[in-house]
This record gives sequence, C-alpha cells and structure tokens, in this order.
Amino acid sequence: MAWWQQLIPRERLALVLAAISILLLLVYQLIWQPLQQDLQRAESQRVRLQADYLWMQQASQQIKAYGAQPRSSQNKSPRRSLLVEVDDSLKRAGMGSALEEIKPDGNKLLRVFLKNVDFDQVIAWLGYLKKQDVHVTSSVIDRLQQTSKADIRLTFERKEGSP
Repeated sequence: MAWWQQLIPRERLALVLAAISILLLLVYQLIWQPLQQDLQRAESQRVRLQADYLWMQQASQQIKAYGAQPRSSQNKSPRRSLLVEVDDSLKRAGMGSALEEIKPDGNKLLRVFLKNVDFDQVIAWLGYLKKQDVHVTSSVIDRLQQTSKADIRLTFERKEGSP
C-alpha cells in the first residue's frame, strides 16, 4: 500500500483506468463473447431443426397421401414372399445401390435400410408396394444436406390374408 501512496495522482488514475480496461477486456473475452457465440450456434441449430421438422411434416403428408390412394385390382400377379417382393421392386425402381440392409424380422416383418436415397423415388416405390398389399409399419427418415436425399429405415408387413 505504501507503493500506491508514493504514486502521484496522475499515475494512480492511469493504473486504475488500465485495471478497469483489463477487467472489461477479460469480461468480454471470457463471458460475453462465448455467450454470444453459443447463442448464434443455438439459433442456427433451431433454424436447421425447424427446416427438418417442416420437411418431415411434408414427407409425412406425402406418405399418407400415397396410403390413401385406392388399390388397383388390375394386373395382380401371384404373390411372392415379402422379402422377394420388396427386394425386386427396390431394384426395379432403380434404388438397389441405396440398399444398405434388408433382413426379415420374424415371420411377418421385413426391415430395410436405405442410405442416401432420393426421397421422391422412395415415395413412388412405396406407392407400388401399397398396391401389392405391402405396408409400412414404421419408418425413420433422416434428411441429408441435399434437399431430396435421406437415409430411411422402413419396416414392412403384408396384410393378413396375403401370402
């Protein structure tokens, strides 16, 4: 404290102003700036998630619309196994390269994982399967950065009374 008393008032003022400046700089660097960066990150994530949510709502409506279409009883071929029907129709739809995994789940269910697939193609393919009495019992759709691409997990079953 004796050192402080030996300083002239102008030096004391300069040291007090320097200390206040350093304190303000530390508050800005350690508190304010990180807080602002976190807020910006949270806002951009909110915008991205909102866009994903809107896209999923639209996708859900498209899936429901295809499910509501009347089935055509014309040109019905003999029934094949669920695995064969789904696998063959997937390849005919031009999405065979997107097939990551296909596996039976018990006697009545079939799980399919499509990676980096065009969503509109999947909707058309699901419309075809619906006409074959193959129905989606669950779906998980992860939208990719490209507008119409997605990773899709589907579980299928054939309606009772259908082979």
